[in-house]
Amino acid sequence: MSKLPNKDTRLKRLLEAGYFLEELPPPFVSSEFAKFRSHFQKVLDPKVQHSAYARYSVPRHNSARRTLGIPNPINYFFLAKELSDNWVEIRKFLRQSSISEFKPIFDTSGPRALFGINFEHVEAEISKLQALHNKCVKVDISRFYPTVYTHSLGWALYTKKFVKANLHKIYKGSLGDRLDRLVRYCQENQSIGLPIGPDTSRILSEIICVAIEKCIADKIVQFSDRAVRYVDDIAIGLSIEDNPEQFVSHIASAFSEFGLEINIDKTRVIGKGERFHPEWISILRGYRITGVTKRKNEIVEDYFKNALHLSSDHERDNVLTYAVKRSRSFKIDDDEWDYYENYLYRCARYNTNSIAAVSQILIERNYKMAMKGKSINLSMAKALVLDMIKQYSPLGFDYEVSWALFLCKALKISLNSKEVAPVLGMTSPTCALIAIDLQNLGLLPKGLNLKFWRSFANADGLRSEMWLFAYEIARKGWLPTIPKDYVKDDDNFGKLLEKSVYFYDETKNVKSTASEQKKAASQLWKIKLVTSKWNEYF
Repeated sequence: MSKLPNKDTRLKRLLEAGYFLEELPPPFVSSEFAKFRSHFQKVLDPKVQHSAYARYSVPRHNSARRTLGIPNPINYFFLAKELSDNWVEIRKFLRQSSISEFKPIFDTSGPRALFGINFEHVEAEISKLQALHNKCVKVDISRFYPTVYTHSLGWALYTKKFVKANLHKIYKGSLGDRLDRLVRYCQENQSIGLPIGPDTSRILSEIICVAIEKCIADKIVQFSDRAVRYVDDIAIGLSIEDNPEQFVSHIASAFSEFGLEINIDKTRVIGKGERFHPEWISILRGYRITGVTKRKNEIVEDYFKNALHLSSDHERDNVLTYAVKRSRSFKIDDDEWDYYENYLYRCARYNTNSIAAVSQILIERNYKMAMKGKSINLSMAKALVLDMIKQYSPLGFDYEVSWALFLCKALKISLNSKEVAPVLGMTSPTCALIAIDLQNLGLLPKGLNLKFWRSFANADGLRSEMWLFAYEIARKGWLPTIPKDYVKDDDNFGKLLEKSVYFYDETKNVKSTASEQKKAASQLWKIKLVTSKWNEYF
């Protein structure tokens, strides 16, 4: 593992592992985009116009949603390049933080471009604060990514006062000014919000959070000695004499300097005995099912009933998603599979955030059973798919619908025209591409009414939130009546087409549980290593 990757490696990682969302089904990839990065630096036009990003709605908790974004690749390329080329200056600024538990360190071989947070270390640091202080105040920023000003990137790097005084002088053309412009170009020139999902936004958010941290330090004595921050969450130790309300006021004031507000619902005083991890995690971690475990069905029943009960008590936590993922370690024989399978479907219906994990288990199990001439209960799988499509397509919930369609692809489930009709009106390039893929596989009927999606197969579509569909459908030739000319004639997308860059790989399937768990364990070890040696890696 390279400790300090060069700018070419940084760009490579931001394009191949920091671009597409973790929540997408497996076919969506960007490795070919990264492969030709050197060529694209020479031929892509840096004066490209702003564009819309593809939106991808995912469930959070209860009925809350989060809209993630897949920026247009041309605009994203130049933003990623700016960050990669100027990483030394950016890193110098970020190193000013003495309390951040997230340092954007490039991972040259992991699943993402940047290492994640070592939450065990965060828990240990907060525990230390609780041991040294009477109480702790814990706050976070309300809707940070959707409400932050892109202009605040310049304010963070140079202070708001400097930027306003030199807006048309030395600030113009500076790194802060360039980042502001490039981020806006990724989102139709909007100055409010950062696209959630790409790893570039993790770097940009850290720039702003470090600046906020510096503002708080000006208001609270010995702030750096008694605080821990992980992304937009801050925990501060209080002595007996300290006033919690005054502390919160100081923090809110620092946030307001950047046009942000604290999240009142998540702001609280935590005592000495509060756990960082909620109690329900410890309860579910206590369950084990090995190859020699007896009465497995009873344990499975107790485990999932407990998970369902805990989920209703902790509506803001994705208890069932955790429960499903953890159940992948259970050794479930064919005799117990039907019982276990029922609970998977119940979890997917009760909390749709778990559908990706449920799909992985179903797909992998069906593959193994097929080698024995058997299959999972495909009628139950189809019933889940139909209900997801019927309920969530009209709402534009990409996550549920795209995974439901992918489940059809992986399990070879056919749908008729009426069953798939609700999907055909969705402004969702992910759902559109999987649906056309299903049609090519014979799992959807020919002659579907694709008039709405076809309306994006043109030059304007390449700048719209349907850019992914507009590019891929022409590149693959999946709709024969649509020519490639509008892609070929585009000054930038034409360059991608020349190199046969693709963003949808129809051969991709879910990863095996064993390989994923092995990689996850290795990744956790690497995160702990870089966390313990910040100065060597950052």
